[in-house]
Amino acid sequence: MQAGGAVIAQIDGESVRELFSDIELAEKSIVAIFNKDGRILYRRSSEDISFSSEIIGNSLIESLGKEKIKVAEIESPFDKVTRVYGLARTEKTGNIIVVGIPSSRFYETLWQQIYRQIGITLLILLVALGITLTLAYGILKSLNNLKDATDKFADGNRDTKAPENLSGEIGELGKAFNRMAEQINHREDRLKELDNLKSEFVSSVSHELKTPLTTIKTLVHVLKNNKVNQQEKNEYLEVIGSECDRQILLVSNILDVSQIEAGKNKYQSGKIELNEILKEVCQIEKSNAALKNINLLLEIKNEIPYLKANAEALVRVFRSLLENAVKYSPENEKVIVSTEILENEIAVSISDHGCGIDTADLPYIFDKFYRGRPQLNGNETAQEVKGTGLGLYITKKLSSS
Repeated sequence: MQAGGAVIAQIDGESVRELFSDIELAEKSIVAIFNKDGRILYRRSSEDISFSSEIIGNSLIESLGKEKIKVAEIESPFDKVTRVYGLARTEKTGNIIVVGIPSSRFYETLWQQIYRQIGITLLILLVALGITLTLAYGILKSLNNLKDATDKFADGNRDTKAPENLSGEIGELGKAFNRMAEQINHREDRLKELDNLKSEFVSSVSHELKTPLTTIKTLVHVLKNNKVNQQEKNEYLEVIGSECDRQILLVSNILDVSQIEAGKNKYQSGKIELNEILKEVCQIEKSNAALKNINLLLEIKNEIPYLKANAEALVRVFRSLLENAVKYSPENEKVIVSTEILENEIAVSISDHGCGIDTADLPYIFDKFYRGRPQLNGNETAQEVKGTGLGLYITKKLSSS
């Protein structure tokens, strides 16, 4: 034990000598024990230092008074050294233990402790500041990277990605930005696709209008010259009527799309006979089937009950499906329209021996303006058949409503 400061203790009996003999005293330090009457019992110093109980001891004992513990600072008249003394009175014997060290050493040690604490505190602050600056730099760098990504994306660079390899909220923010960018890109691609489809739609409608009108104009010119016999005249008139029906259907499809997208439903439900509607549809499409020598068969159940639906809407639905079946079927084939009574439903099937639909087109065949390409075999796809891409779109909307 080194008495580097004021030592305060409470000790009894003869063990004091043994205890204090083991203490390593600092330079010019003193250890002494007085009895309760002020008589010195034990004295030890690091050097040959004079210590008068009458001069110094009495002053220390007087400063202690009735207190049990006291710290006092007194200058020795012998070596002129001012010391800081720690005094403690034992409980049982009343002896007073005194430990004194030079004030210069005491305060030097005290200031060393203060400086050490200040140094440790400053070191901790510097380390904390370094950590804070490092974290702040990392956060600011991540935010700047995210800002750069948003600026590039806003300038039209749609391939820009924000860094996602970060932890915490910044990383989540980067992931959220990338998800948002992906959704925006998907919508932009879809809008461009729709714009292309609309352009194709305008071109298709123009063609669908121009070709039949040219045919009608030519036939009317021939009929006006009266250079045809009655049979040819009837055939020409039938073609003119058929082409007019096509134009009426085209215009009706365009109007239906406008009403469907506006949320308007012009069709009102009523009591209908399904078999009569299917017969009407087959009769309408019979002339188109005959042009390709397609055998149009109607296989229906006679016991089908009356249904509550809109006859005009069902005619539109079945006519669109049957028209597609005839359009995509090769010549000299057959198309079958059949019905089947299920438990709580009536199923209408239109089957053909056509070329089928390419697998890649299946998810989109009911989209507006979309026209799939018929599949020839496992590896080939035919060119698109002329049309507006509205038939199946309207069919699905009418069926859903």
